Amino acid sequence: MKAKFKTLHFLGYQLTSALYLLTLCVSFVAIGWLLNGYSASEFVWFITIMIICYVIRVGSGAIVLASIWIVGLMSVAAVRQLWFHDIPRPEFKFIPMTLLANWLFTLGTAWFLGNVSDYFRQQSNSKTRVFLVLIGLVAAGLTCGWQLYYQMLPLFFPPS
Repeated sequence: MKAKFKTLHFLGYQLTSALYLLTLCVSFVAIGWLLNGYSASEFVWFITIMIICYVIRVGSGAIVLASIWIVGLMSVAAVRQLWFHDIPRPEFKFIPMTLLANWLFTLGTAWFLGNVSDYFRQQSNSKTRVFLVLIGLVAAGLTCGWQLYYQMLPLFFPPS
């Protein structure tokens, strides 16, 4: 299945590529923040980065593998979050709804990454260059999200 995206023009410039890259970067900033927020181990970070590399390299054909990893990771997060900690009040549905929203967001990002990878490989002559650009963008986004988590932490939990 080929990725089909409409081309946007603004003042004669093609904005499609820039919008896709900006959306990917913001999405991976959020994913870096989420991985840090869930205190993901180095193993989880490593496997996540390897799966991201695979999705970028293969394209939309690798979305199934990414989906399996995301479902497994979010299932473990749900077990740790809900079973090992008591929910303060039973009528609070915030924690399960947050986990569901995170799961849907990460699945959507995996799908988007696969399709954008396909799109850029169709537009470019060099598949290696596309791979390196997308890896650089994803790495920058994950790093910014990781750092942003530590910058925002004192705002919500000031030192006593």
